[in-house]
Parts: sequence; structure tokens; C-alpha cells
Amino acid sequence: MQIWKLGARLAAVLILALTPVALWGQNVYGTIAGTITDPTGAALAGTTVTLINMDNNEKHAIATGASGDYTFVNILPGRYKIEA
Repeated sequence: MQIWKLGARLAAVLILALTPVALWGQNVYGTIAGTITDPTGAALAGTTVTLINMDNNEKHAIATGASGDYTFVNILPGRYKIEA
């Protein structure tokens, strides 16, 4: 009886050890964020910020928030230009 319990425990450990564990993969997307201010340092709310992919000329535009902040999410790697 003891040998059977030991064998069952060993089998359980082997199964758990050999079972693949789901791991988080690397994410290929990035984020570009910033703040738009005037020369005095005051935030510019509602300014349209355009992100342009230099490789394929794809454009994304958003407006800055109340504190002049903007964030582009899920951006693929590449060369970009920002216009405001």
C-alpha cells in the first residue's frame, strides 16, 4: 500500500513537472506619451496631436487632455514623427 502511494505521488509530481506552464509572451506594441506646453510652460488643452508612421505614412490623431497630456497606445515598432 505504501509503495502504491509513493508511486502515485511520484506520478503526480512528474505530470506537473512536465506540463507546460502558460507564460506571458513579449508584447510587440508600445506606447508614446507626452505633454504639450507653450513657451511659458502652461499646458495646452485640446491641441490635436498627430502621430505619423514614417515607414508607411499611417496617421493617428488625438486631442490633448486638460493638462496637455496625450498618449498613443498599441503602437507597432517603427520610426514616427509627432506633429501638434
